[in-house]
Amino acid sequence: MITEIFGENCLRAKVFDLLLSHPHLDYTKSEIAKCAGISRGSFEKFIDKLTEYEIIIVTRKIGNSQLYKINLDSPITQALNSFQNQLADIEMEKEMREARKLDPEIEPVKPFEEIAKMNSSPEIEQVDMTGAVGGYTPHDFRLLIFNERTKENNKAEEVIGSVHNASHEIIMSHRAVKELYNWLGACIKNHEEQMEKLKNKQEAVRP
Repeated sequence: MITEIFGENCLRAKVFDLLLSHPHLDYTKSEIAKCAGISRGSFEKFIDKLTEYEIIIVTRKIGNSQLYKINLDSPITQALNSFQNQLADIEMEKEMREARKLDPEIEPVKPFEEIAKMNSSPEIEQVDMTGAVGGYTPHDFRLLIFNERTKENNKAEEVIGSVHNASHEIIMSHRAVKELYNWLGACIKNHEEQMEKLKNKQEAVRP
């Protein structure tokens, strides 16, 4: 979202968009540059400034590679995140206005800023995930969530595969799983019905 305002030539905006979208993941310099769509050399020119202002922080080291992530405790980062959320709200409102021209009964979406405030409690831990595997025992259901990241050849700085890093195991009772199943099913059904209704009305008004 930030890149849309400052333009494709603003390389810092591309980095901010990437890291703010995945605040709990850490990356090597090469991964940040590749995922943000900029060159490693260009990123090297301003990474020191980002660390100096503590917008990004060092997390750990794997082999010869240093890893970085966005610093959620930084006032600058919090301001950027709020800015991004407000941009998302503006875009969502524009889409809702267009959608309501076709269907006035479409429910409004809760603003990102309001959701962010709900999730701002230090007691709530947010976890990014790209996949999950699960199973069950006679006593509970278990879900192992993981993040998939590229594996690099440190010398050649080229991608040689991917690695699944398991981060959390969720253990749920039978009742909790049923409640989650019913809630997700209802959400997915409602979303698909809304999208299908909107699609049909869009096709109906096409010349």
